[in-house]
Amino acid sequence: MSTTSTVQMFYAGNFADMDTFEGNQTNEQPGYVLGTYDDLVITAVSEVDVDDDNVIYDNEYATGDYLRYDVGGGTVSTALDSTSLYNANILLGDGSTMSVPVLVIQAANGDVFISEYPANPLDGLAIQSISLLSLNTSDAAGLNRGASNMQNATIVCFALGTLIATQCGEVSVETLKVGDMVMTLDHGLQPIRWIHFHECPLDGVERSAKPMLIAAGSIRQGVPSRDLIVSPNHRILVGGAGQLAMDFDDEALVAAKALTSLSGVRHMAGKRHITWVHFACDRHEVVIANGCLTESLLLRPMVMQGLTAKERRDVEAIFGARTAATEALNGPPARVCLPFQQVQRALKSRRRKRAARHIPQQGAGCLDKAWTVADRAGKVTVRPYVLH
Repeated sequence: MSTTSTVQMFYAGNFADMDTFEGNQTNEQPGYVLGTYDDLVITAVSEVDVDDDNVIYDNEYATGDYLRYDVGGGTVSTALDSTSLYNANILLGDGSTMSVPVLVIQAANGDVFISEYPANPLDGLAIQSISLLSLNTSDAAGLNRGASNMQNATIVCFALGTLIATQCGEVSVETLKVGDMVMTLDHGLQPIRWIHFHECPLDGVERSAKPMLIAAGSIRQGVPSRDLIVSPNHRILVGGAGQLAMDFDDEALVAAKALTSLSGVRHMAGKRHITWVHFACDRHEVVIANGCLTESLLLRPMVMQGLTAKERRDVEAIFGARTAATEALNGPPARVCLPFQQVQRALKSRRRKRAARHIPQQGAGCLDKAWTVADRAGKVTVRPYVLH
């Protein structure tokens, strides 16, 4: 009688056959899967042990053991083709890394999964990416049923690991709680009133709706301080604090998707899943995420329509019900919100003029504002806006 164990693995994609000769236990083409994977999908994989010997054997042993799973195209049942151990670097949600061996298995149809090596468990970790560096060994006949199971591990995107400036220094956004005090540009320390987590599958989503990557230093030198991932319509402050101050005469908020003409700003076309985290204050605020001035959540009608009935009731209990169909519960917006086309025209026009006059992108000088920030230890200081 067969026995089935269901485990959690990371689906990495479909690849050419790595075990090209079935007469041995060697993986002949280990280099096919080397690289960094930041679009992993947590997948439930059922390991069906037909002969009930606690081992899922590679198909060359003809035991009839097989894997069953669904990566988005319907349930698949297929044999295990190869099992290998790779040396890997794992980037965690807080920006730290760990170097451990990981298990890489390939099904007979080419699907590749990454899981923990039982001696180095990855349970409960928030994982941003896994980099497969080199083959450790492929001398394996299969895998022990149920032994490699990444319990409670999460793939993190955007919010999880994004550093928000608070009264206590920079804090990963996923650790924030209602009542925590965040730094704002206009009103100093302000309490968080509401937090929302949203799991978002991205398979089948148009490229224009995929998350935006704002690479470190793409807004100005040192801003953001590390890569920042936001939704396409998430707004970034421009025209002040040295954030594209030479491209915009006045401070405004612009959607991240309008900044793709900047080097380092792009849609993450390969993303298959993301966790969005939003937080709202009493007012729409300009906050600091990864050292970049950006917006807190503005509770517009469109946002409210995307919530469940219970979530809407919870939000209205905090902010009150709308008195007009078009107003935001915590509005008005903290700055003028520029239309997409206007942003693109401004960037194109100003940069063409500067290029003609040979004016560098960044100039020296200070703006006439100061902002309150806290270091990682929570010490609050006042710094001027400085253009480098």
